[in-house]
Amino acid sequence: MTTRNFGDKLNLVKRLITVNRSSNLKFLLRGASCFLKTNLLRRPICKYLDISIGSECNMHCKHCFAASFKSDSRPRLDFEEYKSLAKDAYTFGILHVNLQGGEPLVIENLEKYIKVFTNTGIYTSITTNGYELSEDWIHRLKDCGVRKITVSLDSMLPGEHDAFRGKKGAHERAVQGIELSRKHGLSVSVNVTVSKTSMQSEGQKQLFDWLHAEKIPATPNLACAVGAWGSIKELLVGDEEIRQLDEMKNKYQLVIRDIHMPWLKTGCSAVSEQFYITPYGDVTPCPFIQVSLGNLRNERLGDIWRKAMREGLNGRYHARCWAAEEKAFVHDLQDVYGNYDGVKGRAFLAKYWHD
Repeated sequence: MTTRNFGDKLNLVKRLITVNRSSNLKFLLRGASCFLKTNLLRRPICKYLDISIGSECNMHCKHCFAASFKSDSRPRLDFEEYKSLAKDAYTFGILHVNLQGGEPLVIENLEKYIKVFTNTGIYTSITTNGYELSEDWIHRLKDCGVRKITVSLDSMLPGEHDAFRGKKGAHERAVQGIELSRKHGLSVSVNVTVSKTSMQSEGQKQLFDWLHAEKIPATPNLACAVGAWGSIKELLVGDEEIRQLDEMKNKYQLVIRDIHMPWLKTGCSAVSEQFYITPYGDVTPCPFIQVSLGNLRNERLGDIWRKAMREGLNGRYHARCWAAEEKAFVHDLQDVYGNYDGVKGRAFLAKYWHD
């Protein structure tokens, strides 16, 4: 392990402890155990789930990656199936579950679904566009056991952000939600959608400066040619934008890409350390690689992970984001995007991910 990699890992542990300072001892012990097993045994441990609990939304974002869910006619997972998922996730060793949509704060009976995860002791967060993030909602989320709010914010220029999100007042409400969440003791981070054009905008530059000044962790989400952006490949970042992001990582210590956050080593940890789950129970590598590795109605989460790992169907800690930076992968993904029969999609992943 290089000194820099070890230093990065220590920073991630410090960030985890800071974010979870109000967490109970049981959670911290589980987290410490997983971290030590990962680094001492040098084996990946799946620790994180991104879960979409519905496609309902109050915005019309230009880049919406969940657009494919809206035309899916299959029945969604019901409450009892989420209860089973929460139990399996805890038994399997999942430390952190993030609930998203669509927009989770407009989903009916959201608190009921949150509690099936928080009641197990799994650290639970919510990703929201922030529009509905009122003081009342913040109290309700805290009462449910939510520990962290991730707000999507793409520019500090209100008009620019509102136009991108398709909702007037989106910027004002998002910033207000961030401030209220911090005021009431919730941990807060920000997701920033980064494209070739947005990286050059004054609004996004001001946003990263503001986040740095406020000491708010930020994750740049690179533009992917999926969902509503399926045919807009000219927005994908290139080497120059990646260089700028690397400079930001060094300048703003709290601006960290997903590929810098795995526990085993730097790179794409899709499947190895995390999964994305659709509202229909499909288990996919990440939100942007919507290719099924199995369905929770047919298999348990742990079995899906073990099978995928045996077959080499994981991101293999690749140094670049497969769905945003690897152009051949991005091109071929269009043929299988939203493919949930598990055969064609797995063959596609095998083409790129087998050793």
